[in-house]
Amino acid sequence: MPQPACVPQRFTNGGRVGIHAAIEPRSRRVAITSQVIATLTFRAETAQTIHSLYVTMNAPSLLFGLAALCFVAYLAYALKHATAQPIAGRWVFPAALSAAFLMFSAYTVASEGPLGFLVEHTRTLWSSQIWFDLLLGVSVALWWMVPPARSVGMRIPLWMVLVVATGNIGLLAMLARLWWLQDRIAHENANGNSTGANLRS
Repeated sequence: MPQPACVPQRFTNGGRVGIHAAIEPRSRRVAITSQVIATLTFRAETAQTIHSLYVTMNAPSLLFGLAALCFVAYLAYALKHATAQPIAGRWVFPAALSAAFLMFSAYTVASEGPLGFLVEHTRTLWSSQIWFDLLLGVSVALWWMVPPARSVGMRIPLWMVLVVATGNIGLLAMLARLWWLQDRIAHENANGNSTGANLRS
């Protein structure tokens, strides 16, 4: 007796295959198609997100990320190599940072004016938080630097004026000078020369 027309039929080697065997390949194809569509959709959304980040990225954003990476690298180096023993030529690092930051600050002042920091630090609570953080950081650094700086003959009031006027530019320069004097005195004391005690900044 012939099968109803609505029932799918397949014939293999002269035999008839049931309806489930006919539906199964179709279901598999639908599942694979859905997976491919989902994968393509995810890739398209990822590409769109990357493109949006690329479009919105500007120089301050790049500098923010670069500074963060440099800070993390410094922390990793300090955790591994920082010791109580002085490192020869250590003053070069803060001196170079001070010079580089001075050049960047000079460009910023020339581009956006000398009082731009007042605007940036008085806009929101986050602006105030960053200002407080800067002042606290410089104050803590000076608290630790002033005693050894005075012991090697540095003129503390003059350095204080420089730090107040330039922030970390002056602070880094002060640290470079302190380390240079300490290394110089240590070297001269090791050679039996007492004139290092008469050095002045």
